[in-house]
Amino acid sequence: MPLHCHFDNTHCHIDYFNHCHFDNNQNQKKLKTDIYQLIKKLARNLI
Repeated sequence: MPLHCHFDNTHCHIDYFNHCHFDNNQNQKKLKTDIYQLIKKLARNLI
């Protein structure tokens, strides 16, 4: 029984880590895109 629980916990930890890691990458890409768009808008206003 303890072995089974240990396996489940490890599996959950890996799933959780992958899920969070993936979300962070998506958010960073979106943030970079948003910042890029914002800079383009500001540059257009300055010209």
